[in-house]
Amino acid sequence: MHIYDTFIKGAGYSAFAYALTRGNSLICESSHLCDPHFYGALRGFSVEEREPQSALAKEFYILCKEQEILKDGKLNVAALESVWCYYLKNKEYNLLLNTECIEIKPENGLFKILISTNSGLEEVYAKNIFDTTALSSDKKYLAVLSTPVNEEILRSSFEGCVYDNAFYENRMIIYIPTETDDINDAKVSVCDKWKENINNSQIISIAPCFAELYCNGFIFEKDHYLKASEGIFTSPFDALEFGTQCGGDCID
Repeated sequence: MHIYDTFIKGAGYSAFAYALTRGNSLICESSHLCDPHFYGALRGFSVEEREPQSALAKEFYILCKEQEILKDGKLNVAALESVWCYYLKNKEYNLLLNTECIEIKPENGLFKILISTNSGLEEVYAKNIFDTTALSSDKKYLAVLSTPVNEEILRSSFEGCVYDNAFYENRMIIYIPTETDDINDAKVSVCDKWKENINNSQIISIAPCFAELYCNGFIFEKDHYLKASEGIFTSPFDALEFGTQCGGDCID
């Protein structure tokens, strides 16, 4: 029976930093994407352009600068997925996507974790748990990148929407609330209503996952179980720094 040092729930930046620092860890992510918390919202986060201290965070910071997705105090979150994948391609880690964590319970000084993969139910064991998953929010939003839209028409077409200027010039980012949990149904509904009500603007792209706005995070630690949802971070570099710290000394 293989025993992992740490079972990591959620494939965020802090999760990978932890795994790369600590070693012998298994990252489990329920979606098909790594870290939708940041790039799923298709927006530009305001970022303090200071060079991180840890080697992992500094390497990624420099890469973002080289790829020009970090400039003028803004981080082009829509481009993070491709840059992050490029960063990870030569790293060694254990990752399961499309995998649900069903149950975690202590057993004989370890944690017994029941997971659901494409192959069925499996049991894995670990000495520590690092839970980075975000807290669920009351509403889910579909993040839409578009050319400029008349704000009055936008508000009347999509009640409860939130909008702002995007990282890109002459682009808007619009967060449209949705009642469905099926992202494809949500996309179809938004596109149909857009065609019906908005004639002088076009959709450029739609995020590949729901955005959960106003999602707060917290840190909790007890008996080798660390909960630190990435909702506490507004910068992937800060999340990387935190994960490196946790992988080094936060749980032991």
